[in-house]
Amino acid sequence: MSNKRKGFIAIILFFLIIAIALAVMPIIMQTTSYFAISETERAFFLAESGIFYYARHVLDGDGDWSDNNIQVTVNFAGGTFTITPQDQSIHTITLKSVGSVIVGAATFTRTIYYTIQRYDPFAFTIYGGSHCKGTTEQPCCDVDDSSCEAQDECCEGNISFEHITLGDINGTVGLVGDFTTTHSQNLEGPDELIEGASLPPVTVDWPYWEGIADQIINVGHTFDNATYGGPNATINGVYYVEGDVVIDLGGNSTINGTIIAEGDITIASTNLAANADPGMPSFIAGGDFNMGNGTNVVANGAIFAGEDINLDHATNLEVTGALIAGNDFNAEHTTRITLNPGDLVSDGFIYGGGGGFFDRFILSNFKEIDS
Repeated sequence: MSNKRKGFIAIILFFLIIAIALAVMPIIMQTTSYFAISETERAFFLAESGIFYYARHVLDGDGDWSDNNIQVTVNFAGGTFTITPQDQSIHTITLKSVGSVIVGAATFTRTIYYTIQRYDPFAFTIYGGSHCKGTTEQPCCDVDDSSCEAQDECCEGNISFEHITLGDINGTVGLVGDFTTTHSQNLEGPDELIEGASLPPVTVDWPYWEGIADQIINVGHTFDNATYGGPNATINGVYYVEGDVVIDLGGNSTINGTIIAEGDITIASTNLAANADPGMPSFIAGGDFNMGNGTNVVANGAIFAGEDINLDHATNLEVTGALIAGNDFNAEHTTRITLNPGDLVSDGFIYGGGGGFFDRFILSNFKEIDS
């Protein structure tokens, strides 16, 4: 090949390389810009992930956030997030979350804030109106109206302590309706009262409880001395009853576990101790929970009723755990009643937004500051 021809080919190759370089350069520049945006967005997503991580692993299960000063840093998805709590109260907390991504010598950081409010009724000592669905935006209707849909029925969510002799209510009481203490003597508490709380409805996840039950009884059932070896009977495990339940045990009887009834639960026992496992309720009733004329009853575990909780005429009653009434809570002519907050119940209930963990929390007041 002649030198002239070689030179011509070299010139063509030179201009071809220049053309390719000019064509590729915008792509390289665009790609570099893309990665810069991507890492910034990753930092933001890390910051958001930190909020949810903290709620799930630190706040969930903690009944009082007011003393929460735990700062958390976690390595996650090729970066880190650091969460710092601020403005803590029992049911509300503000979280500062910093997401960081390091690429070579460059550090990409995003800082966000969220306020988290708990609306889990199990955080209360008493909650009245957990299934009330009427709101100012969607008022509930009159049940006597033939056009009324069952799910829209009104409920009032009142809590009534009338003619109480010696009572002690510790913790927070929340309700949709009115709180009354007419003609009550020596009734102390609650520590905090939230009227008009209007939390999203909470209902029982029946398949969940049926699935974990140790015993399933397909009809209404009475727990009595004759059946369970009284007068000092001991009942162990989780019982699921497809009907009403009556607990009429004499002597010094003990329930170690949880009693679930699709209908009402009525306790007419004397000297009864009900001890639920940690994080479990002691009683769940699809209808009413009644403890009229029960004497010397101690319940360690939450009590949930789809309709009313009635403690009228009970004597020496002590409950550690939330008392949640779908509609009203009534304690009238009751002598010596002590109510304390207890363990939160994480599973087995369907919250207003569904059944998930985050349906128990409200995130608000989002703010981002320049990093």
